[in-house]
Amino acid sequence: MIVRAHEVSQTGYEQHWLAQHDRADPLVVTLFSAPHYLDMFKNQAAVMHVLHQGYQFQQFKHVPHPFTLPSSISAITHTLPEVTEKGK
Repeated sequence: MIVRAHEVSQTGYEQHWLAQHDRADPLVVTLFSAPHYLDMFKNQAAVMHVLHQGYQFQQFKHVPHPFTLPSSISAITHTLPEVTEKGK
């Protein structure tokens, strides 16, 4: 099995059987660890737990961002006046 990452998946993971569904495991698994990617995909994230006998997936939903800067300015623009003032 090949396990790859960094392709958005709505469920956080995807199993690719590649037309050989008679196998016990998929040939390729895609994992994606960024829930609600770019605040627009509304996807889940997932991790794959590899066990002695097989594997299992754990999915995560997104949570709201804890803090938004005023007027959506960048962190550099927001902190630059304070940094330059204290640097004098």
